[in-house]
Amino acid sequence: MSPRLAVLAMLSLLALVGCGATSSQSATDPSATTTPTLNGPLIPSTPTITANQVTLTTDRSIYTPSETVRVTIANGRGVSIYAIASKVNCTALDVQVKKASGWQAANMEPCASQVVPSMLEIKPGGFATMKIRAPTTGTYRCALQYTTINIPPPHSAPKGAIAAATNPASGPATTVYSPTWEVKSA
Repeated sequence: MSPRLAVLAMLSLLALVGCGATSSQSATDPSATTTPTLNGPLIPSTPTITANQVTLTTDRSIYTPSETVRVTIANGRGVSIYAIASKVNCTALDVQVKKASGWQAANMEPCASQVVPSMLEIKPGGFATMKIRAPTTGTYRCALQYTTINIPPPHSAPKGAIAAATNPASGPATTVYSPTWEVKSA
């Protein structure tokens, strides 16, 4: 790896740590622990890796406004997945709220602290946990748009490849959703 790529990788990792990505471990990590809570059923902190799927899970199903929601992205595919970490709380996650007309983008603070968006990589059989703040009362879900193409493409990639990889309308991105979760007043 060239020194420039090593520095870029290190800066991306540091940005993820500072912007909501809290852990990335293999699914067999025995040190993961679970702390009980009173606000809804607790979901185990070590995710189940489902073969050939990328899944999103939350640590609970019920939250109060402004509580921390821990969302785990688990990669059961045989290849690394990549996502741009420039969304809610500088993570790779979008949050959607259920309205009478269907799912809509939740009114949450976007990531404004990054000049160049960070890249999140989750290796096969691995996972990453993101933290976001629960919004106002309602029914929500998280959305992750990912690709198996490294973002950004190498400098040797053809012109337009970076735009195609970062633009979901023209790139080979896949979107997955978490189960719904509720935010209720205390």
